[in-house]
Amino acid sequence: MRHSYTQLHLDVPHNCGTVPHLKHTGDSRSMLSFEEIDKRRAAAGLTRRAVYERAKVDGETWRRTARGETQLNVKTLTRLETALAELVAQKQREQANA
Repeated sequence: MRHSYTQLHLDVPHNCGTVPHLKHTGDSRSMLSFEEIDKRRAAAGLTRRAVYERAKVDGETWRRTARGETQLNVKTLTRLETALAELVAQKQREQANA
């Protein structure tokens, strides 16, 4: 079942208990879940603080999400994903210049 919401589509039922997997209409790129953002953050050797501060997300929001106490909205997930990508790119540039 797909529901349209401001040009976004949910790929899972609303009652699934996890953050929905979202796709922009007309865009094949999928938004990352919080769990995937955190997994990629750890793999890149970045701290949680670096990501949530870069995204301008409160640290308590990060902790509550990690504990499963809350779900992030699309805007916050997008900010976290963007922050992660920027930090990874910055780290790669620094490594290339070392």
